Formats: sequence, C-alpha cells, structure tokens
Amino acid sequence: DKARDLEFQISQLEVKLSKMSQDALNLEILERDLRIAQTLYSSVLSQWEIVKSDSSIMYYPQLQLVAGPTLPTRSQMPENIVQLGRKL
Repeated sequence: DKARDLEFQISQLEVKLSKMSQDALNLEILERDLRIAQTLYSSVLSQWEIVKSDSSIMYYPQLQLVAGPTLPTRSQMPENIVQLGRKL
C-alpha cells in the first residue's frame, strides 16, 4: 500500500517536472522576445530623438512674396551672342 502511494507520488512529480520544463522553455522564449522588443524600441526611440533634435532642419521658415514676378522688357542676352546664333 505504501509502495503504491510512493509510485503515485512519483508519477505526479514526473508530470509536474515535465510541465515545469515546458514552462521554463516558454519563459526563455518570452524573455528572448522581450529583449528583442526592448532593443527595437530603444533603437526607434534613439532615431526619434535624433529626428526631433534636428527638426529645425526639416522645417523651413515661411516665405512671404514681397513683389510679384516680372519679365525683362528687353533681351538680356549680349548682342554678339545673338549674332553668333544667326550665323549658325
């Protein structure tokens, strides 16, 4: 009777040990995933801080048009270049 109780306890402990081994494996996988996520988050955060500190480069000051565009009233091209073009 006592031997049977011990065998039953042994089988229960073996089941618990098997479950604990599986739980330990799952814990290792979760810890690895956590390390990867933390590294990725840290990298993205560092890049964001760089972009945020360089935001003055990304934003140009607003420009205001002082005068409308105009075209010259006469040709700005030197006369000798015009004559050269006519000869060609």
